[in-house]
Amino acid sequence: LKKRPPDYQARKGRKDDKGLRGKDGLMPPEKLPYLVELSPDGSDSRDKPKLYRLQHSITEVGSDCTEDGAIQLLGPGILPHHCNLMHSEGMVTVTPHGPDADTFVDGQRITETTVLRSGSTLQFGSAHVFKFVDPMFDQGGKRDPNAAMRSRHKSG
Repeated sequence: LKKRPPDYQARKGRKDDKGLRGKDGLMPPEKLPYLVELSPDGSDSRDKPKLYRLQHSITEVGSDCTEDGAIQLLGPGILPHHCNLMHSEGMVTVTPHGPDADTFVDGQRITETTVLRSGSTLQFGSAHVFKFVDPMFDQGGKRDPNAAMRSRHKSG
């Protein structure tokens, strides 16, 4: 972690980021789970991978998905309305829109709603591979219960 310089000014958020930092209980964007695009073979070799943050709602994935927050993918095996990603109550699930929607979690084809775990690979069609990352899990919340205590009590 780096300390911010004394003259640091936060960037202004986009319209859909409004209210994420308020007292309404919503998480700041950097704490939201996200998908990071991988190479078709599943490696991290892309220079600037695309990152898709998953808001507390349903995110539609498909070739015809152009609404705000939807993930539009084009390519072989991608249906107009391919699947839904649902982020609710600290959990993210993926639900294919039918038996023809080629959707894979950790290399296994799925045909019904499946819970994603941080680090899982997710594939849509034959060419779009993503890694699912949940920052709340990766920060040690479920692995190291003392991590929160260490961050609260700093020695002088």
